[in-house]
Amino acid sequence: MGLFFKSSVDIAIIGLGNIGEQYAQTRHNMGFVTVDKIAQSLSAPPFKARKQGLESKVTHNGKKILLVKPTTFMNESGNCVREVMDFYKLTPERMVVIYDDIDLGVGGLRLRPSGGAGTHNGMRSIVPVIGEGFIRVRVGIGKPQYGDLGDYVLARIPKDEQKTLSEATDAAADAAIAVVQDGIERAMQSYNRR
Repeated sequence: MGLFFKSSVDIAIIGLGNIGEQYAQTRHNMGFVTVDKIAQSLSAPPFKARKQGLESKVTHNGKKILLVKPTTFMNESGNCVREVMDFYKLTPERMVVIYDDIDLGVGGLRLRPSGGAGTHNGMRSIVPVIGEGFIRVRVGIGKPQYGDLGDYVLARIPKDEQKTLSEATDAAADAAIAVVQDGIERAMQSYNRR
């Protein structure tokens, strides 16, 4: 594993979240948490700021991987993703986006090769910018039974969900690495769960 030049990135793995300590332990940061776990698993170098994101580059089993955490507001994530796509000359099929999903139960995990934006503000920013043909890794956080959705996703993860979501982000990290190594179809067979 080691550093490499921008022109030779095989795939970008982008985790969605919000920058700042106040958001670190919230449901809306499952993408950041997962990308951090991937970086740790692959012994990637520290993240460095570049334009609208934090990036780390690592080679794993011959695959050159770019890890990204956008530093934009969530609803402007598409700006960072477009920059990454253009700068590294990536097609949508070579981009993996990891994010929280209220339409999956707490701890659920779903991989898809394409699709619409759904209700996620980060995805609503990304899809119009790069299209629908990128890979998604969705970590389920469940829906609130009552109250405001914004308050729910930005609330600190309650104790009774912490272990489940930690295990889900562990699995999401493994799933994203499996996408890189084995392709989306095989990864879906191994990791998709409700």
